Order: sequence, then C-alpha cells, then structure tokens
Amino acid sequence: MAFSSEERERRLNNLGSSFGRNLDVEIRREKNNLRNRLTQDFEREIGLAEVCASHDDFPEGLYHRVMADMAHRILKELEMDG
Repeated sequence: MAFSSEERERRLNNLGSSFGRNLDVEIRREKNNLRNRLTQDFEREIGLAEVCASHDDFPEGLYHRVMADMAHRILKELEMDG
C-alpha cells in the first residue's frame, strides 16, 4: 500500500512523539551505533547491487543501489558533523 508524502510525514512525526525525543537529538546520542549500522547496510546493499549487476538484473540492482546510496548520503552527513 502506497502512502502519500503527508501520511509518511505524519507517521514519522508520530514515531518521534512516541520516543519523546527530537530526531536530531537521538542521532547525536546514538551517532556511533547509527554509523555502524549504516555502514553494515551500505556494505550489504552495495554487495547485492553488484551481484545483480553481474546477473543483468537491473530492477533488483537498482533497488539495492538506491538503498546503498541513501546509506552513503546519511553516512556522509554524519561524517561532516564530526
């Protein structure tokens, strides 16, 4: 089931309210754990994308590449924040 951007935003905000903390605060607090998990996610997704590429499976490879790219972008932001 596809959700609208407004519904996704509402759900994300509700989750933040459930934890009772701002996402930025949580990211700073859990930065090392988050960095480790995202590094693992990147390695898994880029590896899967490479396997898909070697099998000419473009749709599946594209999905894994996009997921690896998202992990990479967040890792870059975390690195810039020190």
